[in-house]
Amino acid sequence: MTQDAAKPRKKNRSAASLALGGLGMAVLACCAIVCVIIVAPRLFGIVPYAVATGSMEPSLSVGSLVYAQEVDPAELEPGDVVTFSQGHQRSVPVTHRVVSNDPMERELVTQGDANASPDPEPVPYSRVRGEVVLSVPLLGFIATGLSMDGGKLALVAVIGASLALCFVADRLRE
Repeated sequence: MTQDAAKPRKKNRSAASLALGGLGMAVLACCAIVCVIIVAPRLFGIVPYAVATGSMEPSLSVGSLVYAQEVDPAELEPGDVVTFSQGHQRSVPVTHRVVSNDPMERELVTQGDANASPDPEPVPYSRVRGEVVLSVPLLGFIATGLSMDGGKLALVAVIGASLALCFVADRLRE
């Protein structure tokens, strides 16, 4: 009779072990996939940038992650989407569509799809970071979060919790 009573308990432990281990592994896999999607393109010279404003909606929504590949600005044509540096220290990335290209002046006229008129200043070739080759909606929110100290800490905490789940699942199997 004692032996029969132990069987359901062992079965419950096994189910809990599978559930916890599966959850831990799924979260670890998601973390790995997101990190690879954000970091791996850099190996091929493709740099991700988060879309922070609605100037390119509906083509590129706020929170999208765009991937820009280095390009010779003289080859850009109207309609191409580019990321360029803007701002006082030229550190702010902006992604807009090329309206015209003036190779003689070595500058582009750009405009956001949601904007009524072209950008007030032309973009010198030297500030062009690249042509957008891909965009992934919402991934920019994650990339932006992970670029901050709090986001990195949260990622470490999630990975630690996932590993703890896997450890607990392993102990339950024993």
